[in-house]
Amino acid sequence: MTSMDLYCEGLRNENNGSYRLALYNYENALNEIRKLRRNSKFGRKIADRIRILRTTMEYENNFQISYNELQ
Repeated sequence: MTSMDLYCEGLRNENNGSYRLALYNYENALNEIRKLRRNSKFGRKIADRIRILRTTMEYENNFQISYNELQ
């Protein structure tokens, strides 16, 4: 798969709530771009998506832990 295919699949997975799978797709897309040493703007865009997704996953995890402590 190309980096664009992996990125598009990551977007679909993210929109469906499959954050771990989306993160996997984004990381693979970024690795493909780095291997080919091209399109740094697209690489930065993917890196930003990875950063946002990791923050979202961490937030949801912390929220679930806090919620479980209240019960």
